Amino acid sequence: MAYLQIGSIYLNLDIDLAFENLEKSLELSKAFSVTQDLTAMSNIGYILTQKGEYEKAIEVLNKGMSMSEKAGYKIGSAMLQVRLGRCYFEMNNIDKALYYGLESGKIADMESSFQFEKERKQHESEKLQRDLEIKNQRVIIAGLSVGSLFLLLFVLALYQLYVHKKRTNLVLLHQKAKIEELNEEYIVINEQLALSNQQLTEAKEKIEKSEERLRLIIKNSNDIILLIGQDTKIKFISDVATSLTGYSTEEIRSSIVSLVHPEDLDSLSAFWRTLNVKELSIASVQFRLKHKNEDYRWFEAVAQNFVDNPALGAILSNIRDIDVQKKVGDYF
Repeated sequence: MAYLQIGSIYLNLDIDLAFENLEKSLELSKAFSVTQDLTAMSNIGYILTQKGEYEKAIEVLNKGMSMSEKAGYKIGSAMLQVRLGRCYFEMNNIDKALYYGLESGKIADMESSFQFEKERKQHESEKLQRDLEIKNQRVIIAGLSVGSLFLLLFVLALYQLYVHKKRTNLVLLHQKAKIEELNEEYIVINEQLALSNQQLTEAKEKIEKSEERLRLIIKNSNDIILLIGQDTKIKFISDVATSLTGYSTEEIRSSIVSLVHPEDLDSLSAFWRTLNVKELSIASVQFRLKHKNEDYRWFEAVAQNFVDNPALGAILSNIRDIDVQKKVGDYF
């Protein structure tokens, strides 16, 4: 009986020790108790299943089944059939696993099985409780050892932090000296910048030359350059507008809307609304403008909103003559 109890206790702790004690229990029992023999066989079958020795497990469990059937011990048969079902399940033989699972339910009712398991587990639980108390004592001792180790590590960490802080202070002092050295260099640079008025004057002259080049480019461009303020008044119009329309720039400034073909006024209005939606918006439109000496001519305007740009403060429009292309395209 002692070997059975020891084997049952080690069942979930060390299956090799459990197997050894359960075999000794079988050898010594000589049918003292059917319940003791069947419990030992059931647990040996469980251990062999856990170890993957399925054929041996089935042999032991079938032997126990024969013993249980001869003794008419139905609860023992149910217990062994549960172990057989588990073994076949581990072998992936689902059909036999289901068969023994169902048969075990038929042989013993739930109350008897529960009572048997309850008594066995209570016995095991008491033994495990004693073992657990021993384990807890060991855990406490181990915890104290670990705590001491962590305390030592904490002290070492504090020391390393102190050393690191000391080194950091030295580095900061070194960096402070460097910063002071750089400040002296910055003072020299500022003094040099204060004497750079001549360079600024030269830069201003370069800007003026750039503006002159821009004026020449606009003057010699084949497209009309137009700057329109947010109040829709023309702020600037390039001289090429006179050669393309026959009107002077002043005439265009004062009556540009009246020169637009009536059918194109709506598209020009939509074009203007698009440009006023937000800054930097781009839009294009094709429209007809009345020439001073001829009929209407086709033009295309591409414009971008720079109203909020302090450099322009207006809508910039590039207008080119597309009369020939338009009429040729319409012809074909």
